Amino acid sequence: MGVRDMPPVLIIRDAEESDREALKAICRISFDRLYAYYASYSLDSSNNVLLGEMEGMVVGFAKLILIRIHDRPLGNILWLAVHPKFRRRGIASALIEASADYFRSHGISDIYVSTRGDNTPALELFQGKGFNKVEFRRLMEIHGHKVIEFYFKMHVSPGEIVLMKTL
Repeated sequence: MGVRDMPPVLIIRDAEESDREALKAICRISFDRLYAYYASYSLDSSNNVLLGEMEGMVVGFAKLILIRIHDRPLGNILWLAVHPKFRRRGIASALIEASADYFRSHGISDIYVSTRGDNTPALELFQGKGFNKVEFRRLMEIHGHKVIEFYFKMHVSPGEIVLMKTL
């Protein structure tokens, strides 16, 4: 295989201010209008964004937040998106793994994510990476009376499913 036949290398790095417009473009093309608005808006609120880059082009990202319930730190992959032209190449998986490394480096052992119940590709992706669905009853057992605070801090919308992975 010659140099020209080599597949592009995926680089995962922290997003910078200069990446914001490319990230917002991925939001617009990846999410419906309402989710795109909130995903784009959240990109302005902090810099816990990992991005995937190939040949100098931003091809995907993961927006991460740290939350605390009962003074226990938890990780949340708030948004995960890959440009449609670059899907099915392992980029989302690599972003999930880099997110787990980020949370692990911050002493966090439980990572949560939520997705719409009808988003079969996302559910299969996260379950394939070791995430398990967590029903409301189980979240009540874990977080007790703070379960509503948990849902609020996670930005879980009606119709979404919560998944969890312990590192």
